[in-house]
Amino acid sequence: MNMDGATLRNGNGGGIGGILRDPEGKTLMTFSEPTGSGPPILAELLAIRFGLALFSALYPGNNQRLILECDCQTTVNWISNPELCSPIFKEIVLEIGRLSKIGVRRIRIIPRAINLDDDLLVKKGIG
Repeated sequence: MNMDGATLRNGNGGGIGGILRDPEGKTLMTFSEPTGSGPPILAELLAIRFGLALFSALYPGNNQRLILECDCQTTVNWISNPELCSPIFKEIVLEIGRLSKIGVRRIRIIPRAINLDDDLLVKKGIG
């Protein structure tokens, strides 16, 4: 699952998007949602939380394995090591950590330049 979040330059609106693909790269599902105002890092975290919650609902139990992809190194670092997280984002990072225990095999960073499909879903979410 590849997830992304973004906000408008003025911070007055944001959106999240994600794509769930099978091992062969076939798209199984996409999502695109508005998030409201806030900093870009919050939009990234909200995208990951939304994607993980959706995956957990679609595949209850621990019978599926998921690779999370994100283009934000800070969120990957925070999820891997919550002690590095800014205190204002600690609650959502810990929630992501709890959700990621349900089937997440690996979290990896991907280059922003190849994250074009998610970028379109995020822009759709922003409106």
